[in-house]
Parts: sequence; C-alpha cells; structure tokens
Amino acid sequence: MGRYRFTAKDLAPLAPFLKLPFARQVLEAAVPVKTFTKSPIVEELPLAVSVQGRKDPNGVPLEVLLQEAQKLSPTATGIAVRRGKLLVTYSKPPEAAERIRLDALFRDKTRLNELAVVRRPELRVAPTPAAAGAAADDPSLVKLLRDPQTPDERWLTAFREYAVKHLIKD
Repeated sequence: MGRYRFTAKDLAPLAPFLKLPFARQVLEAAVPVKTFTKSPIVEELPLAVSVQGRKDPNGVPLEVLLQEAQKLSPTATGIAVRRGKLLVTYSKPPEAAERIRLDALFRDKTRLNELAVVRRPELRVAPTPAAAGAAADDPSLVKLLRDPQTPDERWLTAFREYAVKHLIKD
C-alpha cells in the first residue's frame, strides 16, 4: 500500500486552526525529526600494513594513521578499514597533491611500521638478557616468556634463544 499524499482539499478544514497564534507558535517551535546532512567525501586507498585490532595487536593503530594523514591533508577527518582497504573521509575534496602524498604514505610499509614502533616502544626488538652476556639460566628470560603482555615478536626472539640454550641438543 502506497503512502497517502495529503492535498489542499484534505487540509482545508484545518486552516482556521492553523491561523491561531498558539498554532503558529507550536509550528515555529517544532524541531524536525530527521535532518539531512551532506555525505562525507570518502576515498579508498591501499594499505601496506595491518591495522591494530583483536586479530593483530601489533599492527599500526588507526589514530596514528589518522594523525599522519591529517599532517599531509588537513581536510582528512576520519579513517576506517573495511575488507583490507583503507577508507579516508574528508570534510572537503582534497587537492591532487594531497592525494598523491597520502597514497605514497599508505603504500610505504617501512614508514608505517616505524610509526607503530614510535607509538608503542614495546615493539622494538631489544637484545635479550642472555645475548647481553647474562647467565644461561637467567630468570628474567623465563619471566619474559611467561608474561602474557610480551609482544609476539619479542616473545619469539626470547623463545628462540631459550630453545637454543636449553632444549635443542646437538
């Protein structure tokens, strides 16, 4: 069933009521239920690294990507990742030079990984205690392996060192 469209004939009996001062005040104070805004400008760009999330806690945080994007294009207002693609929203269309710089940024894997390391220093690969000349059965190495907060990359490096010293026999 279609939507009924009111005609002038349907609304004619209400005309005397609408001319009353009280009715005019009510109509002026009415707030529209739905307002229409311009849809943001969205551009899809490739992304060379993974983004930090539940599946990849060691990825680059979205807020870092947004900060870098806003340095290159002040009109960038938001960033999202959907189906492996990076979506950048703008308040107004970016200039061609800004688009080129953003595209180059999001394709540069080394620069993006550096941003993640600068933001999260625990991702830096530091020498393990045994590699620095500590005793073979160093309790700090075992503590590092048992700590659930240890990043994966750091844990694998420590485990490799532990395995070579204690588990693998020639």
